[in-house]
Amino acid sequence: MNIRRRILLGTISIVLFAVIGFTYWAYTPLGPTQTALDSLIDSKNVSVTETNRITFTPKTTPDAGFILYPGGHVDPRSYSSIADQIADKGYLVVIPKMPFNLAVFNKRAAVKIIDDYPEIDNWAIGGHSLGGAMAASLIYDEPEMFEGLVLLAAYPPKNSNISSLDLIVTIVYGSHDEIATQSEIEESFSLLPFETERVLIEGGNHAQFGDYGAQNGDGIATIESGEQQKIVIQAIVDTLKGIHTHTEGSNQSSMQTVDTVVDIDGNIYKTVKIGDQIWMAENLKTTKLNDGQSILYEPDNSDWTNLRIPGYCWPNNEDLNKDEYGALYNWYAVDTEKLAPIGWHVPTYDEWEILADYLGGISVAGGRLKEINFTVSFAGQRIHDGSFNFLGEVEKYWTVTERNGHPGDVWYYIISRLESELARSSHQKMDGHSVRCVKDY
Repeated sequence: MNIRRRILLGTISIVLFAVIGFTYWAYTPLGPTQTALDSLIDSKNVSVTETNRITFTPKTTPDAGFILYPGGHVDPRSYSSIADQIADKGYLVVIPKMPFNLAVFNKRAAVKIIDDYPEIDNWAIGGHSLGGAMAASLIYDEPEMFEGLVLLAAYPPKNSNISSLDLIVTIVYGSHDEIATQSEIEESFSLLPFETERVLIEGGNHAQFGDYGAQNGDGIATIESGEQQKIVIQAIVDTLKGIHTHTEGSNQSSMQTVDTVVDIDGNIYKTVKIGDQIWMAENLKTTKLNDGQSILYEPDNSDWTNLRIPGYCWPNNEDLNKDEYGALYNWYAVDTEKLAPIGWHVPTYDEWEILADYLGGISVAGGRLKEINFTVSFAGQRIHDGSFNFLGEVEKYWTVTERNGHPGDVWYYIISRLESELARSSHQKMDGHSVRCVKDY
């Protein structure tokens, strides 16, 4: 009995010491620096109040509000300078004080804040590090509550994929951040909406998203703290400005269906603007070059293998596949430079790379193209021996670019039904692949 009592008392003591230790740690957070404290004073254009939240109210009537969740174990006052400068632009800014200085203990703090300001219709939320992750998680739970999200050295939890939501999102991160690294941030892009604005601060680190001094494990910044925060503030203000055009329905997407194009056979194709490029949103299906010359239709396997002139076929040699999948062309048809409609061309390797970069990088671009109206149909391929495979599973797109150091090989890009990657590879000119055209510019 005494042994049991001792064990129980020992266990209670350990738990008690752990709780006391955690509480002490939690309530001795990083920051704030004097720069942050100086911003807690009323100014000409902004009044500051501090209760269970820090509120920066512009003297003009705000028509949008921004809620900023602090980073984990960071004093909320450490973001006062940023908040004050945003409020000076005419926006209400509120920084909630989190239990134990960890937003994970009250990710719904923004709900009460919004309830307290019924006169403000438009809200964005954001946060630094853990605070940003919790802000994204709240948006996942309450998508109708916010029009915008700003992630500062942060990304959504894997169980909070918000890529399908209609809202303005900006993610800001530093190249020298060793806590939320550049690679970790960029790997998260698939969890965010297609049109997320990505702001990489060259030389920026983790701690300079606030004013709380150095942070263990962080990289060394090669940009001044004030310069980094100017970029942060501008990104937040741009997001808040974007809310207005977004809610008014006048936001002009940088990824949108723009028009149609007609090939020499009279086939009509939808097109899509992605970044600064305009692409066909369907696979090419012309049977003629744009000068009227016919392309050889070759269904025979052995003849396809020996073909060294422009040739095409329908997937699995079935005419009924034309409308859904388009044609499969050998590279000799691409090399004529006359396969695309006039004013368009088959893209280069570099143009595919530009597309991939705009979509967040090779690792996620294939998944993004499947999500938007690029219309990936998974036409499969015809390999150099004339046989067909991967119909309904894979789509491969020719480029016009031959691979240096690999005679006879040409670059192409691959989208798989099961993968998010926009893969690249090269193979023989006798292969049959799909073609997407891009508009001349």
